[in-house]
Amino acid sequence: MNPSGSDPLAATAPQPLTPARLREGICLVVDFPELGTPLLFRNPARLLEARRPEQVLPVIREAEAAARAGLWVGGFLAYEAAAAFDLPVCAPPAGTDPPLAWFALFAAPPVAALYPASPSPAPFLTPPLPGISRERFEDDLAVIAERIRAGESYQVNYTLEARLPEVADPAELFLLLQQRHRFPRAMWIQGEGWCVASFSPEGFLERRGATLVTAPIKGTRPRSGEPSRDRRLARELELSEKDQAEHIMIVDMARNDLGRICCPGSVGVESLAARRSFSTVHHLETRVTGKLRPGVDLAEILAAMFPPASITGAPKRRTMEIIRALEQRPRGVYTGVMGLLTPDDTCWLNVAIRTVVQSGQEKCRIGLGGGVVADSLPKAEWNEVADK
Repeated sequence: MNPSGSDPLAATAPQPLTPARLREGICLVVDFPELGTPLLFRNPARLLEARRPEQVLPVIREAEAAARAGLWVGGFLAYEAAAAFDLPVCAPPAGTDPPLAWFALFAAPPVAALYPASPSPAPFLTPPLPGISRERFEDDLAVIAERIRAGESYQVNYTLEARLPEVADPAELFLLLQQRHRFPRAMWIQGEGWCVASFSPEGFLERRGATLVTAPIKGTRPRSGEPSRDRRLARELELSEKDQAEHIMIVDMARNDLGRICCPGSVGVESLAARRSFSTVHHLETRVTGKLRPGVDLAEILAAMFPPASITGAPKRRTMEIIRALEQRPRGVYTGVMGLLTPDDTCWLNVAIRTVVQSGQEKCRIGLGGGVVADSLPKAEWNEVADK
């Protein structure tokens, strides 16, 4: 990750993470498996942000230029940043935090970080409170079923917002869940008056030189503490025709998105619909790879791929119109992307699912959802939301 070939973390002692440390100034923690250890970033040299769609592309290009000039760059694009690519989304209210796009530029390399061996007790004890009733959820799924029967969409990723009723500190929540579960695409950002804690398992984009990888996830079953039942749930997911069909639709979208920016014939699939078991759920995941055409920058990559296929549906534009009409609210950072650009021209971005956002003194918000297809059952979809 260092253009000189030396290890930027070799000379630094790992720093233990505490809620106070995460809350002190502008702070990022990036915990992706390729990094080997959680990385802690502090004291940015500059901040870049976009609050209007027309500012998004210049911010992306400036962030990429900064990384290529030797800086470390971490941040996110909210779902509504898709307006910069002429895609249909709800417009967030003026002055909304977090903004549409935000990146922190760090001149100094990060330090390795350690999760506390004994984190604080669970910062909330009751489940999130959905922002809509189950009746509204079922009515919206009935509308989606009509749109699918009419041939307007094949799959709609419908989401709802929930509030965490008892939260002492999202920083405590981040440390607790990462210490217990070590979600593989996790990230913490403390901004100016807002924070984001992402416990994502899903990789949106990995770029190493000309190699691109996206790894969509579709299909879910809960884990069980009873081994035989856990194995049954895993096998049920692997054999489910509905989950396999839903997954293949999204893989096809990911292949098509990569095909717009990759060399002809270079797009391929690895480990199609392979089961991945995390500490709380089983998922199906596929790695889709391609070789980037020369001269294509990050803004053009995102124009082809953003928002992630797994959180919109197929086809993307018409399905996003259906999402906008039904959800009737901005999603914010949830279902956007978060990640890191390094000085050696490597990029890692997650899909910002399982992501908690807090702004000011408001209660923490979390987005929940899943893909709805022709044979989806409202009860099963509601239960899947609960599992997640």
